[in-house]
Amino acid sequence: MEQQPVDRPQYHSDRILVTLRPEALRAAGTEAIEMARTLTGSSTAFASGVAEHTEAASAAFGVSVGDEGGEAVTAERSALSYLEEVGAIRRAEPVLAPSRPSISASESDLIGTHSAIATVEAFPESVQLPSQEVLAGNLILTVDPARVDEVYSGLSADKKHVADVERVPIRRLLSPLPQGARQPVQPWHLSRSGLLAARQKAGFDDAASVRVAVLDTGIDADHPMLQPAIARYSYAPPYPGVPSGRRDISSHGTHVSGTIAAHGADNDVDGVSRAELHIFKIFDDQVDRLSYFTDRSGAIFVSDEYWVDPIMYLRALSACADDNIEIVNLSIGGEAIGDSREQQLFARLVNQGQIVVAAMGNERDTGSPTSWPAAYSDVIAVGALNINDEVAAFSNGGDHITVSAPGTDIMATMPTYDGVEFWRGRENADGSITRDTPIPWDKYRGTMSGTSMATPIVSGAASLWVAKNGRGHSAFTAALENSSRKLAQMGGLNHTVDHGWGCLDIERLLT
Repeated sequence: MEQQPVDRPQYHSDRILVTLRPEALRAAGTEAIEMARTLTGSSTAFASGVAEHTEAASAAFGVSVGDEGGEAVTAERSALSYLEEVGAIRRAEPVLAPSRPSISASESDLIGTHSAIATVEAFPESVQLPSQEVLAGNLILTVDPARVDEVYSGLSADKKHVADVERVPIRRLLSPLPQGARQPVQPWHLSRSGLLAARQKAGFDDAASVRVAVLDTGIDADHPMLQPAIARYSYAPPYPGVPSGRRDISSHGTHVSGTIAAHGADNDVDGVSRAELHIFKIFDDQVDRLSYFTDRSGAIFVSDEYWVDPIMYLRALSACADDNIEIVNLSIGGEAIGDSREQQLFARLVNQGQIVVAAMGNERDTGSPTSWPAAYSDVIAVGALNINDEVAAFSNGGDHITVSAPGTDIMATMPTYDGVEFWRGRENADGSITRDTPIPWDKYRGTMSGTSMATPIVSGAASLWVAKNGRGHSAFTAALENSSRKLAQMGGLNHTVDHGWGCLDIERLLT
């Protein structure tokens, strides 16, 4: 099937990340307290909560918020407050989850503004965790797309309160569109990756005590082959009004999770390991746009495209850093390098010795653009192979590739409930394409292709390696270099831009 050329934006058109200076607490704190007192009365728990949190957070960052005679001292207004007042900023949310139930987005809705309350929430009362160190004072703004340049320049000019202003890069799922008939239907990757041979060795440890974080579209938490593996499932929306439920929105996360750690059996769906899964849903339930493609007969198919929610994503990365989870699987990517917060969180993860595994991307037909986060230093970047040990037709190449693994027609778990994989499309009179007839996904088990599918095979292998050797991304990277199977297409080279060090070989990796 041939995918039609579509514009692939690199940044959200309506999102901005702003990093505030601690001095912004004074302007926002006094404004928030005054609004709380005016609209709800000075004796309410909400007003008291705002005042208490503002005072503690301000003290932690060496900023004084005055209060004289029971009235808040009016401070100089920030550009953030002004831009919200004139309608350029539609919403402001702290990247850090609110620290107190008394200061909540629902209460700030009553006040009619988000920027002041969000600023107070953005500064923790104490900085103890990696997430607090990286994300303190950061807000994600939802802005009027037509006024994004106005917001960007206005905040950049407010040097007193604003440290940095950045565009928010788009992160997408990394699964290509189907390539025709799905063959084979057996889990060929279990043997090709050397897993079945490794399981026959004495002392094989299935990694039941090792944690793997999966940041994806959610999971079918009731799937009988996944239930024993799930230790945590975080899917809460980042703030009220954003739809994010328990269901896997596209089957992608369920498939990735099962590839890592499904409790199945040889010659059927089975995970590479029995690792403990920590699932973070980083997509909301809204379709961001539609993509379409045609088969050889000219039939049109439509795919729902989902983009990572920036706040859910940064909070998930923060939780992985805070909890020091041994392995992090990221079958997502985008053509723009991340904002400074994303970059700092990835640096934190690898500095703590955590193994981060990410997909190379599936845009080989458009020149293999560099995809992030796979391109970050010390991230294990994974390419995909087909059943003939050749580079998959979609798999991106690049100097930063670490290793390859099977990635076409990978059999793994699928949600046990109904869902739509693709739609048959219909061309309208004006040439536009709309969805017509839904094509359901295979329930319970099914095959998918992509560097998204190769990546969890490597993450599962990483959990087996950690179970035997202990944590550490540098040692694991070296082990991949020394153990990966060289392929005929590599022409005798030790490393190539299409294969990395070669094909993952779990038997040799664990020797």
